[in-house]
Amino acid sequence: MARLSIHRNISLFNVRSPLFLILDNKNIGQLTIIKPRECSIPASEHTVYVKDILGFTSPVLTINIREDRESVVKVSNKLSLLLLLLFLIVFSILLKSLLVSFPASAINPILITIWLISLVVLFIFCRHSFYKVQEDTPVQNKHL
Repeated sequence: MARLSIHRNISLFNVRSPLFLILDNKNIGQLTIIKPRECSIPASEHTVYVKDILGFTSPVLTINIREDRESVVKVSNKLSLLLLLLFLIVFSILLKSLLVSFPASAINPILITIWLISLVVLFIFCRHSFYKVQEDTPVQNKHL
């Protein structure tokens, strides 16, 4: 059996949100910043990705686990998640202020449509790119 160690990087954003580690399409538990998740798995090719409680996922990483090396995988947030959520927050505040200021304005349906399109893009096209999973440089296992 080979060892796989998965670390969640510290981030200023989305730190408390639970991430669930999916290894070979099986949920093997929650991934926290405090303690890396370590597991023993057969030496072969495996797939790894993370998923949050809303269903947002990372791209699937395929790693080749070898007996003579400890494999390390790092999980982090992508900047695109922060930028997109900031855009939606600013746009929501702008939309709310315009709706209060100009309730009969013709611009309101356009703003609502743009906001809804942004949500559709968020949930359909970007949902698998908010987290980054990457293999770290393998370390020679001295215990073997």
